[in-house]
Amino acid sequence: MNSDQVTLSPDLEVDSIWVSSAGKGLQVRLVQPAIPSLKYMLRISLLVTCFGIPIDGELSANLVLAENANKGDLIINEVLFDARVGDPKFVEIYNTTDKYLSLESWALANLNDSGLPNQIRVFGTKGSMLGPGEFLAISTDSNRLRLAYPKSAEGALLQIPSLPSYPISGGTVVLISNKGEEVEKFSYNPKMHHPLIRNTKGVSLERISSKTAGEVASNWQSASGSEDYATPGRKNSVALSDEFESTLIQIEPQVFDPEGNFGQTFTTIRYELDQPGWVGSFSIFSASGHLVQTLSQNQVLGTSGIYTWTGTDLSGARVRPGYYVLLVELFDLAGKTTVIKKLVVVGSRL
Repeated sequence: MNSDQVTLSPDLEVDSIWVSSAGKGLQVRLVQPAIPSLKYMLRISLLVTCFGIPIDGELSANLVLAENANKGDLIINEVLFDARVGDPKFVEIYNTTDKYLSLESWALANLNDSGLPNQIRVFGTKGSMLGPGEFLAISTDSNRLRLAYPKSAEGALLQIPSLPSYPISGGTVVLISNKGEEVEKFSYNPKMHHPLIRNTKGVSLERISSKTAGEVASNWQSASGSEDYATPGRKNSVALSDEFESTLIQIEPQVFDPEGNFGQTFTTIRYELDQPGWVGSFSIFSASGHLVQTLSQNQVLGTSGIYTWTGTDLSGARVRPGYYVLLVELFDLAGKTTVIKKLVVVGSRL
């Protein structure tokens, strides 16, 4: 085979092409380097069989030169640690960038008693990659996972021989880069599930915001019952939009139903501040002015963060449907006080 039979578009000159030594693929040498994350179309024409008989048409394939991921490019996005009997556990990762990222030699692990990565399981093979904004759920049985969560049957799933041990009682999921670096950790426990879910077996924990650290417990919530209680290989059912639409404080959604009869079972309070070091208190009051729930009290805040309210009071009981007020009190470095009030509505089935 000669280079005249091969074209790459957008235009990229081919120097030579040959069958690999193993006889299971073609190798192409380029005149100039390919542009990372740019999708090329490879076309091969004028093919003949081993007996010299011409083959009609041409062969074509998409090629992409994947890039190495930096810290924060690939994140832990969803974890099912308490699977139903016969179903596999899974860990989902997410590409937060607009690039094609190489997965080669990336791995999952847990932590040993000394806090070091343990039971390292490599899931990224040579040439594997994850596209811009794509999800990948890693488990030991892709077919069983599809059957368990039919709404995710078309999700991106990867099967490997074994996962690290992720106990039902709690543990830590560790994502390890191709350089052997511990790029992210997520320490989970059953108490992170929505308090009104009576049976959490088969219910995954989903990351709410890709921009908030995975180690922040309030950044995780139970997957929605309307989405099979897990979304392996596709967008999380509880994910926040990337855009921050209001000044300082944003509530999403403003109306929610803790029982899950419609929509989301919790609401997220997100803040963005102009400088670090603010001190803040976030509280929920009834329409009559009684304190219902304290989300934080005189806590030093970063420049951004999130809290969640599941529609429960200080005793853990479900509040009645109706109107509630989020009261936010902020104190800046100069002693200035800012008070913000926003309406939250707890709904119910009619």
